Amino acid sequence: MKRKLTKEQLEKEFSELGFTNDFLFTQLMKDEKLCRALIERLLKIKISHVLEHKTQKYFRHKRESHGVRFDVYLKESSRVFDVELQVENFSNFPLRARYYQSIMDIETLPKNRDYSELPESYVLFICTKDPFGGKLPIYSIDSTIRENRQIPYNDKTLKIFYNAAAWKRCEDPEIKSFLEFITTKSSSSDFTKNIEESISRIKNDQGVKQMFMTKRQKLSIDLEEEYGNGLAEGRIEGRQEAESRLQPIIDQQSDQINKQSDQINKQSDQIKSQQNEINKLKEFITSKGIQMPE
Repeated sequence: MKRKLTKEQLEKEFSELGFTNDFLFTQLMKDEKLCRALIERLLKIKISHVLEHKTQKYFRHKRESHGVRFDVYLKESSRVFDVELQVENFSNFPLRARYYQSIMDIETLPKNRDYSELPESYVLFICTKDPFGGKLPIYSIDSTIRENRQIPYNDKTLKIFYNAAAWKRCEDPEIKSFLEFITTKSSSSDFTKNIEESISRIKNDQGVKQMFMTKRQKLSIDLEEEYGNGLAEGRIEGRQEAESRLQPIIDQQSDQINKQSDQINKQSDQIKSQQNEINKLKEFITSKGIQMPE
């Protein structure tokens, strides 16, 4: 028998969502301004003109290739960024980062173009735990020549892992306050206060709330069914297999939700634009002394 979560349980889960929840993080990063501000603070750069900004962006080079879904993908003319939030499954980080970067290279270099046109590529992992056990707040990895590290080897790639658990050791004040916020939920900077305000706005959005509750309820039912099948067949690896089998369903639902959300945002923008045009027209008519009909 499939047991549904009660409305009270779902509402409680939604109200308790924090920055490190995948659903909430995705909703936050849909805000291009906030997304840009986060990347700029983590890398100490300025992003000029965004060509593409998308959350949960799916890439697959070939049908038989391993697909990847980037938490946050942002592209400008000469740089491309992937931002990942990691709260579990800290294995194979170096290989994952390598593969993610290779996928971005394939996607950003068109056919018959020179390698020099490859953009700078950044893969950023925001981790709630220490990914390498070195107790460092930041791990920055670039390519070097082993025999002489003074000789430049600029392949325009950089992988950085941020360890929120070591926020006290971080020397950069902006990054430190951000990592502290992830770990303690305490806001000590204007930027983290902005994140808090954005979280409040999202939680007050009934459309987003309903989206979460629907997705969470479906996931709960599917997991129970798949776990049950795994146990019934005597498979010890029932949970892993269930999650593997469910991932395509979750991905499909996530795509549908993101498309619906994008359509709503576009419609909202169109309505605002039309309203602005109406207001301008009214102002013009009034300035000419023309009486508006009642």
